[in-house]
Amino acid sequence: MKPLSLLKYSLNVFLILLLAINLLKLLIVLFYFFNPDHDFFGGFSILPDEINNQPITKNNNWTTTLFGIDIISSILFIYLILKFKNLVSLLNTTDLFNFQQQKLFKNIGILLIIYAGIKWIPLFIYKNFLESSPRTVTYDFDGTGSFWFVLILGLLFTYISYAFKEARFHREENELTV
Repeated sequence: MKPLSLLKYSLNVFLILLLAINLLKLLIVLFYFFNPDHDFFGGFSILPDEINNQPITKNNNWTTTLFGIDIISSILFIYLILKFKNLVSLLNTTDLFNFQQQKLFKNIGILLIIYAGIKWIPLFIYKNFLESSPRTVTYDFDGTGSFWFVLILGLLFTYISYAFKEARFHREENELTV
């Protein structure tokens, strides 16, 4: 199996699982917001007990807002995976260094930078405005979910977009000389 087709298949499986989990999470949250007094949850609060692996001590409007921001970042992540799937399809089927590939690299890079910011907004708000003891909140490096990793990945995709632009220019110039 070719590496790009294996990547395409893996992205399809990952996307289906991601959509199913986030759709279920969204439906449960909507049910909870429209029926907060319903005993379906047995007095259990559906709002998370932590944001980015940091414990939350209060369940109020602030934490509801933070959870909403987290859902928005999940939706943005699904959109990023769809864009990346489109990029892999373009790399697999068309000629290399075309305008669509360059544009997708740039869009994915910008979206990754935005995602890094949105993903860490709840932690920033919680750390600076809600937590009574800010020492419990850390901005450590937690692997691929790290703010810095996602930010660097976004900058890398943006740079690859620039490289594709230059390669396309040189390819077109080469075709004109022949």
